[in-house]
Amino acid sequence: MNPEDTGYIDLNHRFMLETDIEAIFETYKHNLPIIFEFLQDNNEIKGYSLDNCAALGSKKDGFVKGRIMFKLDRYIDVGWVISSLQDQDQDQEGENKHDRK
Repeated sequence: MNPEDTGYIDLNHRFMLETDIEAIFETYKHNLPIIFEFLQDNNEIKGYSLDNCAALGSKKDGFVKGRIMFKLDRYIDVGWVISSLQDQDQDQEGENKHDRK
Protein backbone atom coordinates (compact mmCIF):
# COMPACT_ATOMS: atom_id res chain seq x y z
CA MET A 1 0.00 0.00 0.00
CA ASN A 2 1.34 3.41 -0.91
CA PRO A 3 1.66 5.76 2.13
CA GLU A 4 0.40 8.68 0.04
CA ASP A 5 -2.85 6.81 -0.60
CA THR A 6 -3.56 6.22 3.09
CA GLY A 7 -2.18 9.45 4.56
CA TYR A 8 0.03 7.31 6.82
CA ILE A 9 3.68 8.28 7.21
CA ASP A 10 6.29 5.91 8.62
CA LEU A 11 7.88 7.43 11.72
CA ASN A 12 11.03 5.35 11.80
CA HIS A 13 13.27 7.59 13.91
CA ARG A 14 12.78 7.47 17.66
CA PHE A 15 14.19 10.02 20.09
CA MET A 16 14.23 10.39 23.85
CA LEU A 17 15.02 13.54 25.82
CA GLU A 18 15.72 13.15 29.50
CA THR A 19 16.54 15.76 32.11
CA ASP A 20 16.73 16.07 35.87
CA ILE A 21 15.92 19.81 35.77
CA GLU A 22 12.20 20.49 36.00
CA ALA A 23 12.31 23.88 34.23
CA ILE A 24 14.03 22.35 31.20
CA PHE A 25 11.53 19.48 31.15
CA GLU A 26 8.61 21.92 31.17
CA THR A 27 10.25 23.97 28.39
CA TYR A 28 10.65 20.82 26.24
CA LYS A 29 7.13 19.64 26.99
CA HIS A 30 5.50 22.92 25.95
CA ASN A 31 7.71 23.89 23.00
CA LEU A 32 8.51 20.64 21.16
CA PRO A 33 5.03 20.34 19.60
CA ILE A 34 5.29 23.92 18.32
CA ILE A 35 8.73 23.29 16.84
CA PHE A 36 7.63 20.03 15.17
CA GLU A 37 4.55 21.75 13.75
CA PHE A 38 6.78 24.49 12.34
CA LEU A 39 9.14 21.91 10.79
CA GLN A 40 6.19 20.07 9.28
CA ASP A 41 4.66 23.27 7.89
CA ASN A 42 8.00 24.08 6.24
CA ASN A 43 8.38 20.56 4.79
CA GLU A 44 11.46 19.76 6.88
CA ILE A 45 9.63 16.72 8.23
CA LYS A 46 6.50 15.00 6.96
CA GLY A 47 5.25 13.78 10.30
CA TYR A 48 5.88 13.45 14.02
CA SER A 49 4.42 11.81 17.06
CA LEU A 50 4.91 12.71 20.72
CA ASP A 51 4.77 9.21 22.15
CA ASN A 52 5.26 9.70 25.85
CA CYS A 53 5.90 12.49 28.29
CA ALA A 54 6.41 11.61 31.94
CA ALA A 55 7.69 13.37 35.02
CA LEU A 56 9.14 11.00 37.58
CA GLY A 57 9.39 11.95 41.20
CA SER A 58 8.32 11.37 44.73
CA LYS A 59 6.44 13.30 47.38
CA LYS A 60 9.60 13.50 49.47
CA ASP A 61 12.13 14.51 46.80
CA GLY A 62 9.83 16.35 44.37
CA PHE A 63 10.78 16.32 40.69
CA VAL A 64 13.48 13.73 39.97
CA LYS A 65 13.52 13.21 36.21
CA GLY A 66 11.50 14.09 33.13
CA ARG A 67 11.43 12.02 29.97
CA ILE A 68 9.92 12.86 26.59
CA MET A 69 9.83 10.33 23.76
CA PHE A 70 8.89 11.17 20.20
CA LYS A 71 9.15 9.86 16.65
CA LEU A 72 9.90 11.61 13.37
CA ASP A 73 9.69 10.43 9.79
CA ARG A 74 13.38 11.22 9.22
CA TYR A 75 16.46 11.76 11.31
CA ILE A 76 17.18 15.33 12.31
CA ASP A 77 19.76 16.58 14.75
CA VAL A 78 17.62 17.56 17.73
CA GLY A 79 20.63 19.17 19.40
CA TRP A 80 19.82 22.54 17.85
CA VAL A 81 16.25 22.22 19.14
CA ILE A 82 17.49 21.59 22.67
CA SER A 83 20.05 24.36 22.44
CA SER A 84 17.52 26.91 21.19
CA LEU A 85 15.05 26.00 23.93
CA GLN A 86 17.74 26.35 26.61
CA ASP A 87 18.87 29.70 25.17
CA GLN A 88 15.27 30.89 25.11
CA ASP A 89 14.81 29.78 28.72
CA GLN A 90 17.96 31.64 29.82
CA ASP A 91 16.87 34.78 27.97
CA GLN A 92 13.54 34.72 29.78
CA GLU A 93 15.30 34.27 33.14
CA GLY A 94 17.50 37.26 32.37
CA GLU A 95 14.48 39.39 31.53
CA ASN A 96 12.79 38.36 34.76
CA LYS A 97 15.85 39.31 36.83
CA HIS A 98 15.83 42.82 35.42
CA ASP A 99 12.20 43.23 36.43
CA ARG A 100 13.10 42.79 40.10
CA LYS A 101 15.17 45.98 40.35
